[in-house]
Amino acid sequence: MEQITLLTHKKFGSGSDSVVYPDGCDQLSFFNEPEAAADFSVPEPDLEDTLGNAGNPRKKKAKGKREKDFSNLATIVIEHELPESERICPNCSQPLHDMKVEIT
Repeated sequence: MEQITLLTHKKFGSGSDSVVYPDGCDQLSFFNEPEAAADFSVPEPDLEDTLGNAGNPRKKKAKGKREKDFSNLATIVIEHELPESERICPNCSQPLHDMKVEIT
């Protein structure tokens, strides 16, 4: 029983939390890892290399591009006309008018 207690205390006791600190420090530092692992013989990259396209803002869309792209397409006009007998409203007997013109 004494061996089990001793091994349990050794494994899970307060002494098992001991950490070997580097350079004789009494606390671990989590913020100096890049400096500790850095290779100072390699030159530092330029700002343009690290940012890539982030330094160049996106260009705005050119106005009138759609009209320019479709300007060389053929335009076909299709008109749908009602006969004279159907151009009068059946409810109020007034003449009908154009509702809208669709261009596709």
